[in-house]
Amino acid sequence: MNKYILAIILLSAWGCTISEVHDEVSDSIMMSLNVVTEQIPETRSLIDYDGSYHWSINDHIGVYGSITENARFYFESQSEEFANFIGSLASSDDTPNFAYYPYQTGAELLDNKFSFNIPAQISLTNENHSPMVGQINDNTLCFRHIGGGIHLRFAGLDNTASKIIIKSQDETDPFLSGNAELDDINSGNYKIKDGQHHVSCDIIDCIEGDTFFSIYIPLQVGKYSKLTVEVLNKNNETILYDKEHDITIDRFVYSRIVDSVRKIHGFKRNNQIPANEETKMILIEDA
Repeated sequence: MNKYILAIILLSAWGCTISEVHDEVSDSIMMSLNVVTEQIPETRSLIDYDGSYHWSINDHIGVYGSITENARFYFESQSEEFANFIGSLASSDDTPNFAYYPYQTGAELLDNKFSFNIPAQISLTNENHSPMVGQINDNTLCFRHIGGGIHLRFAGLDNTASKIIIKSQDETDPFLSGNAELDDINSGNYKIKDGQHHVSCDIIDCIEGDTFFSIYIPLQVGKYSKLTVEVLNKNNETILYDKEHDITIDRFVYSRIVDSVRKIHGFKRNNQIPANEETKMILIEDA
């Protein structure tokens, strides 16, 4: 009997090869940044099932300087102390002073106000792309999170599964996607003033039976009266559904993410929606 398992972790707080990267970076003004994440020495992007976390080869950051605007820097290597990103500035006389993650071509920095996008359609990945910003001093960058998020873990979905949809059901709840603004790059969290109450992820042809995978959904800091997670098959029929009420999302703190991943336990059955005679089980834990 196949088992459909969904784990929802409410988190307090959000591909190029190396040779291809070097081809895209100008040698004459190439520079390297040492990158860490707030509060703990380990750097991160991808969180493994054992609770360890690290950056991935697909990670890019955007860098600004007195002349440079939104230069793309590429992950190159990682040590126990920091991650190393390389890229090019607009001038050899320029000094980088601000960066953000993840990189977007449409991001904009005006004085201390930073604007970017939280997409309504995301890719299936177990990497955490929740937004971060940071100041650069002496080629060292310390990121801080500017939002929160949820971590969804799935197991046992067969190849009829087509799409995952996350919704905030109350129109007064914070938007899940749209144009985001951070009023001050030195403090505070991002806000979506005009956006959508949903995020979706296409998973058709991406999974096979008994496959275990997870996705991270960036969320604004705030209170959500009702969040729902729904999995549809290729006929747009619901095969898995769950909801959570009265959720408060705080800013990401990575040590708590690791704790949450390590202490998952217990199961409860969701009897709301049958699953073509298959057993469906849902594991829910508030961090």
